Amino acid sequence: MSTIKVAKAAQDRLVAANQKFIHVAAERDAALKAARQAGVSAQELAARLGLSRQQVHKIIRVA
Repeated sequence: MSTIKVAKAAQDRLVAANQKFIHVAAERDAALKAARQAGVSAQELAARLGLSRQQVHKIIRVA
């Protein structure tokens, strides 16, 4: 396989992975927002997801 074909295949995989990442991040963001609306604290969400409370608040504001 030529180096250009290898690069193109890698680029195609990166595009697909990025699209999946965006979809999964949106799913996580919606779940965080729903959990907060259900009364789960930002501190608990942060602890369970390995995030900071500030990250949780930022995600919820943007979602």
